Amino acid sequence: MEIEPAEALHCLRLATGFDEGPDAVGPTPPATTASSIPPEILRTAQAAGLERVLEALVIEAIPGERSVEKRLELLTRLSTLEIQVDALLFEADCVGDQMEAALAQVDERQRRQQLSLAAASIVLGAAAAIGGGVYEIRGREPIGIPVIGIVGGVAAAGLGVGAFAPARVPVTFRHPRNLLRPILAGEDPDGLYPRFVFRMLTEPRADGGPSPRDAVLGDWRRLLDEVQEPNRAIAERILYGDGGMYDARLVGIREQMFDVLESHLHSIERELELLYRYAGRLIAEPATQGERTE
Repeated sequence: MEIEPAEALHCLRLATGFDEGPDAVGPTPPATTASSIPPEILRTAQAAGLERVLEALVIEAIPGERSVEKRLELLTRLSTLEIQVDALLFEADCVGDQMEAALAQVDERQRRQQLSLAAASIVLGAAAAIGGGVYEIRGREPIGIPVIGIVGGVAAAGLGVGAFAPARVPVTFRHPRNLLRPILAGEDPDGLYPRFVFRMLTEPRADGGPSPRDAVLGDWRRLLDEVQEPNRAIAERILYGDGGMYDARLVGIREQMFDVLESHLHSIERELELLYRYAGRLIAEPATQGERTE
C-alpha cells in the first residue's frame, strides 16, 4: 500500500515561508521598565511582537490620530494571528485525517485477508474429508485415509491460524514536508509554522514552567515507548524524517502524534483569546492619560 504525497497537497498551509509582516523579524525585545501588561497576556503579546503597541495604548500619551492608527494596527495584527493559528490547525487536522484514512484501508485489507484465509481453511478441510471418503470407497490402502485427513487437517489449521494472526501490511508513505520535525529540532528554518505559533510552542510558559514543546515531546516519547529497540531508532527516523516504510502500528502512532500537536495548538487559541479580550478593552477605552482625566 502506498500513500502518495500529492494526496496531502490540499492540506498544506499556502503561506509557508512567506514573510509575515512586523512579527516575522523576531519577538519584541523585553521592555526596560516593568510592563503594565498582565503576565498571563504578556507572553502572547511578546510572541506576536505586539508588546510595544499594547504598552503605547496603555501608558503613552498618543495624539488622537496616532491612537486610531495604533488601534487599527492592533486589530489587523490580531486578526492575522488568528488566521495563522487556524490555517496551521487545518493542516495538522487534515494530515491526521489522512493517517486515519490510511489506517482504515489497512484494516480493510486485513479483514479481506482474514476472510480469504478462513474461507480457504473451510474449503480445504471439506476437500480433505471428501478426498478421504472417496479414497475409502475406491478401496485404496487404508493407510492413505488417515494420511489425507492429517495433511488436510494440518493445512486447514494453518490457514485458520493465519486468519486470526494480525497481518503486517506495509505502507509506503513519504512526507518531505513534516510538521513533527521542527518540534523535535526546536527550530523551523523552512517556516513550516507561522513564527508566532512556533514562538508560542517553544517559549517557556508565563508561570516559568516548561514550554508546550517540552510537553509535546514528552507525550511523543510515551507513544514511541510502544516500539522496542532497535526498531525504535528506525521508527524515529521515519516519523521525524522524510518518511519511508510504515506498518499499521506506526501509522497509528503518527496519527496520535498529530492529535497531541493539535491539542497544544488549540491551547494557543485559548491564550490568543485572552489577548483579544485585553486588546478589546484597550481599544474601547480612551487611549491617553489625558483623555482619562478629562
